[in-house]
Amino acid sequence: MFKDSDPKSGLGGWGDPTNDFQVPDGGFSSSKLTYPSFHTVRRNFTLQPFGIFPPELADPARYANISFTPQEVSKLVNGFVGDYKGFQTYLEATEGVHSSVHLIVGADLAGNCPGNAPSDCVNGPTFSPNGEYVARFEHIAFDSRLVCVEPMFWMHHANPEQMIDKIWLSWQQANKVNARAFEGGSVQVPLENLTQYPTGLPPNLTLKSTIHGEGIFPDAIVQDVLSTTDGMLCYMYE
Repeated sequence: MFKDSDPKSGLGGWGDPTNDFQVPDGGFSSSKLTYPSFHTVRRNFTLQPFGIFPPELADPARYANISFTPQEVSKLVNGFVGDYKGFQTYLEATEGVHSSVHLIVGADLAGNCPGNAPSDCVNGPTFSPNGEYVARFEHIAFDSRLVCVEPMFWMHHANPEQMIDKIWLSWQQANKVNARAFEGGSVQVPLENLTQYPTGLPPNLTLKSTIHGEGIFPDAIVQDVLSTTDGMLCYMYE
C-alpha cells in the first residue's frame, strides 16, 4: 500500500526525512492538516520503536511488525475466554497489536508533533489520533479533543480483516461468554501502577457506567455499545 503514489487513490508512502517526514506522494500529499498546525500527513517508519518505554515494559530490540501478525490476532480472538481484562491487557500492551501499528508508522500516527507545531505541543498526549494510549505511559495530562489526522488510523481501527475494532467483535463472537464481558477502571493509570492495574485504576466501571457524549452524541451506558447490531449501534463488517 505504501508504494501507491496515485494522486487520487493512493495512500502514499513513507515521509521525507529531510522535510519533517511529510509524505510527498499519494492522494493526501497536497492536503493540509490543521491540528496542531498546518502540515501534510507525516510518516516516519520505525521498525524498533519500543525504546521509548522503560525496559521492564518493552524490549527496545523487538521488531514491531511481529506484534500484529495473523497469529497474534488469532491468539487474541480465540483466547481469553470470558476474560475481558486479559484480552484488553494483551491487546493494549506496550508491544501489543494496537500500539505497534501506531509506533511503526510513526510521526502523526504515533502522536509526534510537527516541526512547526506551537511550543505547547507535547509529543503523544496533545497531538495524537490515539493520544490517550501514549499519555498513560508518560503520566502527564493530555488533550481529549484529539483528531484522527492520519488516514492509516482508519485502516488500523476499522479494517474488516484484523484490525482493532474488528478484533474485539471477533473475540465477542468467538464464545458466547465473551459477548457481554466487560471490566476495567475509570481512572487513567500512571506508569508506576500499570502492571497492577493494566485496564485502569478504580473506581471500576460496569455495564451500567455512563459514556458521556459531551454534546457530540447522547449519553449512553456501556451495555448500549457492546453490540454493533444492537443498542445504539447499527453496523456490520463485510
